[in-house]
Parts: sequence; structure tokens; C-alpha cells
Amino acid sequence: ISDKTILIHHEQGLGDSIQFVRFVQQVVARARKVVLEVPANLVALYSQSIPGVTLAIYREPLPSFDVHIAIMSLAHVLRVNVDQVPAPIPYLRADPARVEAWKHRLPKGGLRIGVVWQGKAGTGVDFGRSYRLENLAPVARLPGVTLISLQKGYGLDQLDTLPAGMRVETLGPDFDSGPDAFLDTAAVMQHLDLIISSDTSVAHLAGALG
Repeated sequence: ISDKTILIHHEQGLGDSIQFVRFVQQVVARARKVVLEVPANLVALYSQSIPGVTLAIYREPLPSFDVHIAIMSLAHVLRVNVDQVPAPIPYLRADPARVEAWKHRLPKGGLRIGVVWQGKAGTGVDFGRSYRLENLAPVARLPGVTLISLQKGYGLDQLDTLPAGMRVETLGPDFDSGPDAFLDTAAVMQHLDLIISSDTSVAHLAGALG
């Protein structure tokens, strides 16, 4: 494909894109031009982290291309096995201005743990992956530990029914409130010591950020 334009197209969920975008730079090294199709709400996150690609928005008109591949097929075509997964960690980066802004808004001191407990409800994949926030009560009660919610959308009602002695800090209504996903989440993660998450896109973002 050294003389071709290749389209890497989006499939499945946001977390799947975040996991497999790590392979894109290997394609950039091989192709004349790479068009990377992503959901609109990931464009801002990717634009500062993935050089050498033309970003296209999922479900919008595409620029011309010669060949195409689904993003989750890259590992197969590149003949990657579990011992050879490319890992230039981090392969995604937080916006420095947001990192600095959140530095002054988070609780000070102690061990700060970001938590996510609920995936998208009502889907088959969510069965068995989400857990109750109250299950983290023993962690919340450890001396010096502060739990900080990174949860968005589904599951926020559980913050109103915490067991006695359990406290979870929230980050306010403006936390990732715009059309772009994960910009604040990525920035906040730079100030946390640990992430505890169900199998959601937040877990994959944490890995991508190192």
C-alpha cells in the first residue's frame, strides 16, 4: 500500500476504537496516505495524539481511498500476536491546558482513585461487566483513600444510595459535558493514582494514557 490511500474504518464501540487505534501508526509507516474514520466525539481526543492521518467522521461523507480495513482487523493483517503488541505507551495524550485546569479542582492529598462502575445499560454486553458502586465501600473506607467518580450517564443514580461511611467525590456538571468525549476524563486521569473500572471505554483510555 506504499502508493495507496487506505481507509481505516470505525466499528463497534468507543472503547474498541481506543484499544485498536494503537495499530494505526504501523499503517502510517506503510501507506501513502491514511484516512482514519472515527466517531465524531473522539476527533478532539485523537487530533492531538495521532500524527500522519486524515481524520474522517463516522457516518459522514468520506474522502476518496483505494483500499479499506476495519480498525479491529489491523492486528490480524499486521500479524501481531500477544507477545508483539505494539506498546508505545502512552499512545494517546491529554490536553495540557485541561490537565493544568483540573489540577486545581481535584481533592488534595491521599490516594486518589477514579472509579467507573456502569457500562451502557440494556445491552447484552453489559450483563456481567458492570458492578454496583456500593461494592467499592471497603476501598472507600481505607485510610487516606479518596474515590472520584469518572462515571457519565448510566449509573449516576447510585451516588444517591451509598452505604453509611462511603463517600465518592464528583467533578461537577461541566465534567466532559460537551460534544467531545473524554477530554476532561483524560486530563483528570493525569492526577489520579489508580483507576478502578468495569469493562468500559474509560478502562481502555486509562491504558492508552499509560
